[in-house]
Amino acid sequence: MKPVVIYGIMGIIMVMIVFISGCSQQIQKINRDFESETNPQIQEVDTPIDGLEDGTDVHKGIGLFGQQCEGKGTNIISTFPLDTENIELIVPMGRVQDSHVTPTDHQYIIPIGTKSGSLVTDNPRKYEIKAPADGYIISIELFREPVEEQYRDQPYQDNYLILFEHSCDFYTRLIHIDTLSEKMDSSFTFTNPESQHPYASARIPVKEGEVIGTVGSHSFDF
Repeated sequence: MKPVVIYGIMGIIMVMIVFISGCSQQIQKINRDFESETNPQIQEVDTPIDGLEDGTDVHKGIGLFGQQCEGKGTNIISTFPLDTENIELIVPMGRVQDSHVTPTDHQYIIPIGTKSGSLVTDNPRKYEIKAPADGYIISIELFREPVEEQYRDQPYQDNYLILFEHSCDFYTRLIHIDTLSEKMDSSFTFTNPESQHPYASARIPVKEGEVIGTVGSHSFDF
């Protein structure tokens, strides 16, 4: 094949590559614009928050649960909710049982002294539960009965679900916490207090390692 023909073909290929690349970038931009317009939860607004001691700006936006949120990105958690010396066993994520028809997205933390799978305990304040990182408690739910209907005829004890926002992108959750600290308990009001699962939206600031509640000798979710 003559060199002129080869160079001509190569030139056409290069033009096609540039064209396809440009089209791909334009399609990605259109998709991002469409998603931002149709799903307000993924919109981000960089708004400085005044009053920070170090003078830095903090990202502010709409979070995963539709709430006003602060901060970006994720962090490595260095504080476990339960002191490690009080842990008997950790069941990792991925378990399938009961109402969990897909692999679980949480761990089961078994404190020392746990005798059964029951949530009933005679010492609900035995172990302190700590915030795993700086952030806000954004929702609290009280469980007065099991989620699974087949267990509702068995002994049960009130316990809490607590949802933390550590940034607009990073959340943690605790379930089956027996009691809340005085600060937590006085910082919210349930919107449906007569329900078997009363719920409250909140924005309670917490610091890493701050005691936010307690749990007895039974498993809880993290």
